[in-house]
Amino acid sequence: MTLRFITALIVAATVLGTGASVFTFSKFVTDRSFSNLEDSFAERDLERARNAIHAQVAELDATALDWASWDATYTYAANGNASYEAENLTQGTLSTLSLNFLVLARNDGTVIAERGLDRTSGDPIAVPTNLIGAVLLEPGLSPESAASHNESGLRVLGAVPLLFALRPTMTSQAQAPARGYLIMARYLDAETVGQLADQTVLNLSAVVAAGPPSASFSSRTGPDDTLIASGDLSTGEQDRHVTVNVSIDTEIARAGTRVGRW
Repeated sequence: MTLRFITALIVAATVLGTGASVFTFSKFVTDRSFSNLEDSFAERDLERARNAIHAQVAELDATALDWASWDATYTYAANGNASYEAENLTQGTLSTLSLNFLVLARNDGTVIAERGLDRTSGDPIAVPTNLIGAVLLEPGLSPESAASHNESGLRVLGAVPLLFALRPTMTSQAQAPARGYLIMARYLDAETVGQLADQTVLNLSAVVAAGPPSASFSSRTGPDDTLIASGDLSTGEQDRHVTVNVSIDTEIARAGTRVGRW
């Protein structure tokens, strides 16, 4: 074996080894880059889902404020006149506003009027007895103090997440004293989640989970080449929270794999 041949073998082995090392390193860097990019998109989509839920709460709050700060509602809270009930506290009202529950209560939580609707079937349903207790965190406030008390957000009623808004019942000029509260609530159920999915063009879900909220963002591999992005929402309870999940296709990772092969 000549020196020239041995030198050629050494050079060839060096070139092949260097090429393999460069390929392995570049594939590692490419895979990580695409994976990080995918996580970034997943976190963005999760934030869009959470913002859509927050927007529904804001919409409920604005509607509740409009109804609660209305002379007709203020008068009804004092005398319970039948004409207000006939014109406003109807199943049609709940359907138009996409509500499951509409409740008028006094400052101590005593019910003045309540309505419930199954939004899927359109049938009346009973208002859960624990609804007021779940959303009215400070019952028994004086009429003057109640005038500045409002709540909105997310609760768990039974095993289903509930979006709600509570506003004090006052005049159209927002004058105290308050004559109680108006509560509007909508389940974050399959129908509502489906509407949010259509609005955001996302494959999302919302489930009740045990314990306080802990993770603002996490991701894991799902079935059929998907990535599941998850984030927790507070329900105001220490033993339960709501986890929002968004499933995205891992097209970016597959693209990275193709780039690595090239």
